[in-house]
Amino acid sequence: MDVATAAIPLAVVTQRIWLECKRSPDSSAYFVPFVYRLNPGVDPDRLEQALRATVQAHPALRSVIREVDGMPYQVVLETPAQVLEVSDSWEWAITRPFDTENGPLFRFVLCGDIFVINGSHMVLDGGSITLLLEEVGARYNGQSVPEPGPGPAAWGAHERDYLDSADHEADRAYWAQALAQSDFHTGLPTRRVSYQGERDGNLYFSLRLPDMKVSPFVTTLAL
Repeated sequence: MDVATAAIPLAVVTQRIWLECKRSPDSSAYFVPFVYRLNPGVDPDRLEQALRATVQAHPALRSVIREVDGMPYQVVLETPAQVLEVSDSWEWAITRPFDTENGPLFRFVLCGDIFVINGSHMVLDGGSITLLLEEVGARYNGQSVPEPGPGPAAWGAHERDYLDSADHEADRAYWAQALAQSDFHTGLPTRRVSYQGERDGNLYFSLRLPDMKVSPFVTTLAL
């Protein structure tokens, strides 16, 4: 498949996922699968056109990860000739590994009225799949869609600028202080008795933070 853009340095979070995928290439831990039952009479050709136009509009969906001099880079490819696979089964679409280097890192499979969307977490997440479905639905029905946002290169430049900024140093100092007040600073927490008094195999730690308007997910991501 032809390359559409020059290599782009990976975002920090994408680097972490890529390393985990390199360690366990057959693992589905970083897959984002969704299975839907469509209304009867869906037109596979129209669905293919809607999906292909959406993939064309969003470079992230056409991205793969390739190593250059031992370092991973994001490379955006041209849109595949076909993006929807019509199949007699769909279970395989949930577990089959993705080819990180050659792509694609997404998978759209139609099996009767069962529609499967799956992708590597390097290019998709739960929130973006919701937006993707809205856009595909609009294109399928001949409706207009919003203009796409900044591409991977712009986001990467924004992140690198932040990492080199005083704001980043201030954020690091804040979290260093916050973590120093918790039991997290002593290292990875050990297995503990759960709140129900049962050993469930999970890891627990307490973290005292000021009242902030962020979700628990964002707090955990910051760690």
